[in-house]
Amino acid sequence: MFFNLVHQSSTECVYRGGFVVFLFKSLILSLSCVSFLHAKETHYDLVLAGGALKTCSSFSIKNCVKKDSVDGGKSQNLYQISLDGFARWSKIAAFSEIPNAERMNFYAYFEGLKISQEAVSKADFLDQIDGIVKDNRFTRNLSDAAYFSLLDSFEMVQLDANGKRLVERVSVKDNINTHAQRIYSTFTEQAKLRAKSDNKASILVVTASSRDPYESADFYLGALASEGVTVTWLPLDKAWQQAVYLEKKGFAGCDYLAQLREENLQFYRDRVYPERTQQQVQLCRNPDAVVTLIKQSQGIFFNGGDQSKTLAALLTPDGQVSDVLEAIHQQVALGQLVVGGTSAGTAVQAGGRANQRPIPMLTNGDSAVAMKRGAFAVDAPSQRCASSSPCDTGLNSDDLTMRTAGGTGLFTLGLLDTHFSERDRETRLAVATFDAGQRLGFGVDETTALLIRNTPDGAQAEVVGEGGVFIVDFAQGQSMQDLANKEPMRQLAGEAHYMPDGVSFLVQDNQIIVDPKDAALTSRSKSKAVNVGQWRAQVFERCGSRQSIKWQQFDNIYVLKRSEQTQFFKTDRRQCGYTYLPFVISHS
Repeated sequence: MFFNLVHQSSTECVYRGGFVVFLFKSLILSLSCVSFLHAKETHYDLVLAGGALKTCSSFSIKNCVKKDSVDGGKSQNLYQISLDGFARWSKIAAFSEIPNAERMNFYAYFEGLKISQEAVSKADFLDQIDGIVKDNRFTRNLSDAAYFSLLDSFEMVQLDANGKRLVERVSVKDNINTHAQRIYSTFTEQAKLRAKSDNKASILVVTASSRDPYESADFYLGALASEGVTVTWLPLDKAWQQAVYLEKKGFAGCDYLAQLREENLQFYRDRVYPERTQQQVQLCRNPDAVVTLIKQSQGIFFNGGDQSKTLAALLTPDGQVSDVLEAIHQQVALGQLVVGGTSAGTAVQAGGRANQRPIPMLTNGDSAVAMKRGAFAVDAPSQRCASSSPCDTGLNSDDLTMRTAGGTGLFTLGLLDTHFSERDRETRLAVATFDAGQRLGFGVDETTALLIRNTPDGAQAEVVGEGGVFIVDFAQGQSMQDLANKEPMRQLAGEAHYMPDGVSFLVQDNQIIVDPKDAALTSRSKSKAVNVGQWRAQVFERCGSRQSIKWQQFDNIYVLKRSEQTQFFKTDRRQCGYTYLPFVISHS
């Protein structure tokens, strides 16, 4: 049973479906209902992509329709066994942490090295290093500091025919995946809506989510510039914030940027990216220029990687909101800046308060252990720690962690998660949302974006891309734990919503309100729907069924059963959308 949107008067908006009629009598909601019909004209504040924006570049020619469109660009990082590289690596403090026998092997090898070896890929280089010490797990077992200093010390500087640094080339218009292209265009079009008619839109790029933000800059600058906007890279990261903080305290922090980078696992970056590190020094000495750039720009985009790194680039070392983040908030509130992000650049935006509690920022975790171990309010473990052994913090690499104080606070509706259906993250989002005492959690599928326009009592939203947006809803949620039996059991119950491409919906006073008739008409792609992930596939196969949907995964049992309030709808891409679908997850 699909439900229809009926406009009764200027003060009420009615949704009819089955035996349930929802009547909302408020002028504000009525105006919001009308806005369903004008979504394409909306100025959105946030364009939040779920990651995997498959983009044509010289690093990923497989994503290109025209392979020659990115000819001549850097195709990969290269590494070379050399005396100079070893001299650099052996100076790093982490090198001394390597067991004596392995260090002696390295000294003996490089003393006998006459000429540098051939430049190779990262994987081949690591194999070569393992071969020197005759241990094929040596590089895997290195500490983060030893591992990243190894890579950075032996990385080759690649130059073009003119002696300039070779850069990755990007051509979004040549993407095989048109959904990714549409997301880039959606973001840049939002920036253009804010630009003066006689000027090109100006967009800023922050690549702080990467361990090496200097390397990532080329890709995002190229991707957004190919959309016909002016793009500027902001060299913000934790080291920059630390240096500026020291400067304000009367110390020469900018003079110690290289040392601060090393503390943040960035080694010898001035050797490979001299122009970028110099730009960082200049803006360190004049941090007000960053705020000025934000006020003069119409968009700012945050890359994927590690959301904790991005947040560290936007907070002062003592955890306070920096001038940069404050300026972003101000410009968004004024409607003069659109914020975009992908993967970690999306996850970092959750924050603020809802349900009388702070909204956390998800930082790590796998659905496979979420029900068993719950959520931990601690820093995420290293992404390199082995799943078979505890990390330095005592956690496992797949444990669910979150920062309870949240992220930037630009998204205040609930928790945010990414790479969603494809990585079966429904369980981790449900556990994190419930354990945080929140009502709503939002999961954005890959190559998909959630568009948000903030309103006084919620938001107007729209979905663009290949998949959709999953929303876990604990308005009627509950959890039960039975520890008395030999096998402890936990059950988690709530409701779920799924908004496919083209759907416009409202989050109004914590209610999810969607017009499925509009959704069926506005899905803008005719390609077949992709249904990767157990939850999404199970519901797709039984879309609209009145029978229970049941399956087992991750040692959990999942049961979904429609209620009188549940509504299903299909878009013209045969995607299955739904609202208020009850679920129970059981683990024992």
